[in-house]
Amino acid sequence: MLYLVIQYLKCFVETLRRTGRWLKPLVRCIKYQCLLKVATFVGHISFNCTFNTIETLGGSKYNGSESLNGKTVIITGANTGIGKETALEMALRHARVIMACRDMDKCREASAPSRIINVSSVAHMRGSINFSDLNGDKNYGEGQAYAQSKLANILFTRELAERLEGTGVTSNAIHPGIVFTDIGRHMGINNSWIAKIFLFPLLWLFLKTPRQGAQTTIYAALNSELENVSGKYFSNKAEAEVSEAAQDRAAAKRLWAISEHWTGLT
Repeated sequence: MLYLVIQYLKCFVETLRRTGRWLKPLVRCIKYQCLLKVATFVGHISFNCTFNTIETLGGSKYNGSESLNGKTVIITGANTGIGKETALEMALRHARVIMACRDMDKCREASAPSRIINVSSVAHMRGSINFSDLNGDKNYGEGQAYAQSKLANILFTRELAERLEGTGVTSNAIHPGIVFTDIGRHMGINNSWIAKIFLFPLLWLFLKTPRQGAQTTIYAALNSELENVSGKYFSNKAEAEVSEAAQDRAAAKRLWAISEHWTGLT
C-alpha cells in the first residue's frame, strides 16, 4: 500500500516539475491511472482497518446502563448527524423522544428534574463576541461566525445554569469532537472536486462518525454522577476547560439580554 502511494506521489511531482502548472499534472496523473492507485490504497485501508481500531480513533462508546423509561427527551436537529444518533440512543433506552427538526419530511415519524445539553465546540477557543456586529452584517467570515456561535453556546449555558440554580434543571455544554457530518455542506471546500478526490477519501481516518460524536451528549444526558452538575463543559465524556472569553459573566448577561430583546421575550 505504501508503495502505491509513493509511486503516485512520484508521478505527480515529476509531472509538476515538467509542466510547472497544477492543472496539467492533475489531468496527466489521472490519464496514467495514478488516481486509481490512490483509490486502491484507500480501499485497502478501508477493508483492512478493524472495527476496534476505528472505535479507538473515534472515541469509545458510552456504556452506562441508565434507563430513560418514563422520561421525555427533546432533541433539536434530530433528523441528521449527531442529533439523529442521540435520538436513536435515547429511544433504545426507552425514552419518549421528541425530535425538533426544521425539515419535517426527514423527521416524520419540561419538567424537573431534567438536563439541558448544548452542543458547542472546541472552536469556541478562538471565538469572540462582536457585539457591534453580532449577525455579521458588516463583515462576515464562515470560520469566525462559527467560532462566535460556539462561544455564545457556552456563555448561554453558563448563564442559564445560574438562572436555573435550585430548580432541579441543569444546563451543560459539550464538544462532540471533529465529526464528519453535513454541517459544512455550504462551505466552498465541498464544491471543490480536487478536495473530493484527494482530501475526502482520507478524512474518515481522522474524523469521528456521527454515532461517535453523539457519545459525549449521551454521557452528559445520562450519567448519574452528573445529576446535580450544571454550568460545565464536557469533551470526550469528561469535564474540560473553557476559554477565558467563555468565563466572561458580563458578556453572558449582555448576550442574554440581547437575545431576550431579539426574540421578543422582553
